[in-house]
Amino acid sequence: DAISMDYEVEEDNPLKSAGLSFISASGKSLGMLFYNIGGMDHKEIQSSLLQAGTHLVSAGESWTTDWDAVRESMASASEAFYDISNVFGSANIDESLPLGTLFEQIGKELEDISSISGCCAVGPPSSSPNLLAVEESLSHVAKILKKNSVASTDEHMMCTLFKEVAELFGEMAGK
Repeated sequence: DAISMDYEVEEDNPLKSAGLSFISASGKSLGMLFYNIGGMDHKEIQSSLLQAGTHLVSAGESWTTDWDAVRESMASASEAFYDISNVFGSANIDESLPLGTLFEQIGKELEDISSISGCCAVGPPSSSPNLLAVEESLSHVAKILKKNSVASTDEHMMCTLFKEVAELFGEMAGK
């Protein structure tokens, strides 16, 4: 049936699954992780996660068929992660600087992927080091969120999400 077929497509494409996870997270209250600390625009982070996820899904869908579309999607996803970095960079929380730096690094890696020219035979293997670097940055984000979370349910949900998405980028690097 259609549901299992969709699932198989996502199983084959970790980047698309990662994007869908970010889209899902954008609807959650990420603010609960830092709800007792002022100075952060949670809605802006949610909006940027939605944008990043949408562009990563597009990149995943085009990964083996249209490298120019992947490059365009990665450039847009990169901008969304730079936006998240800026929100954390101006936040008044203990871990805002490391989080800002990590999201900036993710933006940089995706931007680097967007600059890989060639076709689908060249792009995916050439992007592996960038995808592995994104995996590492997202793993660090998960650790920081776990350390700073306020409520156990939020901690589990968001830390698990970032950890799982990190692993998906690692899987994509191996494709």
